[in-house]
Amino acid sequence: MAPNGRRFMGHRVLGPREERVGPNGHMFHDGRDFWWHTGDGGEERVHRVDLVTGELADAGLPEFFDPSLLDEDERWDLESSSLALLPYGVKGSPLGSDGTRVGLRVARDSATGEVRYHRIDGVHGTLDGAGPTAIWGLLDIPGSKKRLVLSGGVGMYRPVVARDADTGECYWQAELKNDGWADSEPDPVAAGTRLIPPPAFWHFLTPRDPAGSQALRQITEDTVRRLLKAAGTSEEALRTAVGRLLPEVSHPLLVRGVVGCVGEAARMRAHRDRILTRLKRARRARLKVSEEDLGAALEGLVGKCGSGYGGTVAQIELTSAFFSGAIDADAAMERWPAHGSAFDWTELPGRIGGLAVRAVSAVTPGTHRRALARLPRFWALTPLAAPGLGRGLLDSEQRAALSDENGALMPLSITMLHSEWGRSHAGATRDIAAFLQRGTVPRPAGVLDIQEVPESRATPERLHRIVDELERVGPVPFAPAAAARLAEATGLDRAAAALLMAGLPHITDDGHNFLPPGTRKALGLKVAEAKAACDMLRRLPEAARLELYDAALPDDPAGLWDQTAMAERLARAWKEAAARP
Repeated sequence: MAPNGRRFMGHRVLGPREERVGPNGHMFHDGRDFWWHTGDGGEERVHRVDLVTGELADAGLPEFFDPSLLDEDERWDLESSSLALLPYGVKGSPLGSDGTRVGLRVARDSATGEVRYHRIDGVHGTLDGAGPTAIWGLLDIPGSKKRLVLSGGVGMYRPVVARDADTGECYWQAELKNDGWADSEPDPVAAGTRLIPPPAFWHFLTPRDPAGSQALRQITEDTVRRLLKAAGTSEEALRTAVGRLLPEVSHPLLVRGVVGCVGEAARMRAHRDRILTRLKRARRARLKVSEEDLGAALEGLVGKCGSGYGGTVAQIELTSAFFSGAIDADAAMERWPAHGSAFDWTELPGRIGGLAVRAVSAVTPGTHRRALARLPRFWALTPLAAPGLGRGLLDSEQRAALSDENGALMPLSITMLHSEWGRSHAGATRDIAAFLQRGTVPRPAGVLDIQEVPESRATPERLHRIVDELERVGPVPFAPAAAARLAEATGLDRAAAALLMAGLPHITDDGHNFLPPGTRKALGLKVAEAKAACDMLRRLPEAARLELYDAALPDDPAGLWDQTAMAERLARAWKEAAARP
């Protein structure tokens, strides 16, 4: 509210009968002055607002964001930071306050990626830069001395994610669902809290049952087992057990939430037991890598689809188990819709050169390198490394896993409609999925196309030797001279050659400064030249990238560590590819 009683909309004062909306932006308020955060000319600026006219004064910062508080390589992350006056009558906030104001300042270290945060009440901490770092709050939780770091919740479909402030591990996440829609049947775990308010309203949250929260923080394993046993009887029995075993939990919505959470846990345990029963009949090999790590490691090497998440690891495990006969068709297809993958990993059989180059590159993050090492190890022990494979497209509405004495066919929940291959068959159906085939089986209804997987040097022995050598020698450092040799031989510029030698790191990441500072420094690249090279290399289809690296793969995996020879092989492969019509 301006001194003359008129209201602000954005940083501008509304005139009489004015119905303007905007401008939109991020504001700070210390109880006396307002500041407006802008991105003038692509450069972040903060201006004090003239409360009479609504015009912006010279650039400056509230005292809470004093630049002297920053370390050498730090800068304020102003979009994640906040400063505001508590409304009249409000004495505190679960996000921290000094009695009159709420605020959080966030600093990001450009050299290390670390994020340092500091609440206005003095509570502070550091995140290592892994996972979401666009935090907006540090939440006090009832019944515990722990605090949770909050991120997400911006946009229609992004959940609020709460992580342990000490370890960074995910504690819970909740979808806001406040954009004009809500599920008629929400997750049972959310039975006691049907709607989550937008971040700005979290300052007004108060514990509805402090004694109940305290009891839940101290719940014993024996109590949980007794609750789960009651849940196996009926919901009414569970509700009675909650009242008897947790008498401190008195608020009806908290009781409803506990009942929903325990009931869902009981259903998940029953489902787990069914899975374990099936696995006792036929245990399948495990890849032992997280979906997030494998997906990030494959980015830019295989095609990415428009939908699907969380199923790449499961698809690879199930396909290898089905091809080997460890599981039957029913087990292979039991949770087909839930095992959707965003990556067309069927491009990998017969094309492992790209995996090898990226795995040994010193600029590849450690978590990605572990995933890239475990995949060939697993692959070498399964029929996925055997000859006689094929990959194809089918109508997903007619999917079925098939096997006989001559081979097997495994449908995969990979949406292929928007791939170049899939678009060529869009006239037949829009429900196009991928499949992988071993040997020969009668072509079932719904198959649209099939291609032979190229015979390659990706034998089980060579796959093992690549990983053995990586474990023995370690990653190969980037060699600027080798990249220069590749550039000279192919006509590529220095930056493109460097990215190609390093396994195309972060090639799918958006933004002008797409490379992490440490990676860009290791490759000796400037932001502009790296971006130009990335844009050029992105025009090379993923299948062509795999083919290029596979052609450059040495017969002896130890040759991956000879960067000069590797540059020569990449140059030959590049020129041969360019010469083809």
